[in-house]
Amino acid sequence: MAIPDGKEPAAAGFVDLSIGRGGGPHPFGRGQLAHIAAYTATLRAKHKTREGARIRMQSRSSKLERSISLEAQAPAAAPGRRLHYWLKDILDLIIGVVALVVFSPVLLIVALAVKLDSPGPAIFKQKRIGKDGNEFTVWKFRSMYVNADDRPHREAMKKLVEGEPAARVNGQGFFKPVDDPRVTRLGKFLRATGLDELPQVFNILRREMSVVGPRPAIPYELELYKEWHHRRLAVRPGVTGLWQVRRHDTQNFDDVIRLDLEYIDSFSIWLDLKIILLTFPMILFRRWTF
Repeated sequence: MAIPDGKEPAAAGFVDLSIGRGGGPHPFGRGQLAHIAAYTATLRAKHKTREGARIRMQSRSSKLERSISLEAQAPAAAPGRRLHYWLKDILDLIIGVVALVVFSPVLLIVALAVKLDSPGPAIFKQKRIGKDGNEFTVWKFRSMYVNADDRPHREAMKKLVEGEPAARVNGQGFFKPVDDPRVTRLGKFLRATGLDELPQVFNILRREMSVVGPRPAIPYELELYKEWHHRRLAVRPGVTGLWQVRRHDTQNFDDVIRLDLEYIDSFSIWLDLKIILLTFPMILFRRWTF
């Protein structure tokens, strides 16, 4: 299979996407290449794949956009592990349907409150990166003023990924700008209680997210990731996760990723149920915000 450099796959089923090793510039961004290369390298090291990766590149000249999607099929999981993943899908479906029915009045009340609190839409939509690097749109209740500048978050993420210790709030690692002026009055309450996450029930029902899993990454974060960070994209992202309930163990961004990988490597339906149960005290004590 030919690729932009004219090179052939270095190993069966994998494309060599190394950057800056002889040859001209690639037709897409360094950050995207780094993400794909790291992800395929991780799969190569951990599994002998039955079928390789397929890269699809589309160019939209009017907007000068480039999109890359990667699909890789790893070997089938052990029977016991397959059962746990099957049970996880059922659990997601049950929780998604029940939450939609039970919390429908809450969804309507919060939506109305957001509209009355500040000008703008009730729902905030943002592109996120999900399983295998696939992009999807996450839904949340808007907790910021409309057209808020994203540079503070970009700068905060850059410092965190580069190793700066996280701020401590009530003894917990806090991975967003503290006292962010972009957040509305109601938004502070919604974030502290996790109510801003309620619309993600639709992402769960669409199988873009799970109830439990790593936090869905924002696309610009991927350009900051270290190579080993990308393995967190091996599963569907979640509304809650292991690091959220063990955030007292997190001093920096690497600690967050280690907990994400610990969850992936130790996954079972029992671990999901335990994390869900431990999430409720985090919400009650208002220690939820990422």
